[in-house]
Amino acid sequence: MREMALLFTSALFVGTGTIGAWIHLRVRRVAAAPVLAALIVSGISTELLSVAPIRTGSYSAIYTTVFAELFPLLVILWLSLISLLGAARGASR
Repeated sequence: MREMALLFTSALFVGTGTIGAWIHLRVRRVAAAPVLAALIVSGISTELLSVAPIRTGSYSAIYTTVFAELFPLLVILWLSLISLLGAARGASR
């Protein structure tokens, strides 16, 4: 059971990171976000992830919580982190 949870969590993080990178590459106005906006968004999404309730009543409740609440927050977090990395790279040039 523990291996399955590790596999699911790893796939969730890789999948949300891939979707965040894809959105960053496809939507140019997201890629051109100011650094302050990316910092604020990453702080807010991190805080929301820390207080998001995970309902554990049944498997359907767990999956609904993960894909309805945590999945969008993780994609937003990855988007803001990619924007911050791009801004840092641009500042170092």
